[in-house]
Amino acid sequence: MTEKQPIQTKPEKPDLDECCGSSCPNCVWDVYYEKLGRWREQQGLPAYGNSLQDDM
Repeated sequence: MTEKQPIQTKPEKPDLDECCGSSCPNCVWDVYYEKLGRWREQQGLPAYGNSLQDDM
């Protein structure tokens, strides 16, 4: 039996100018880190932690 491959690819980090800085409820950074956490879990990595620094 083979292990299923993750279906998501690593999300791309938003450009700095994509955030308006107005604390929007759906900030591009909030969405990015939510998707990144899900992707990391699919990879068998902790969703957040010391290794997240590489994704910043």
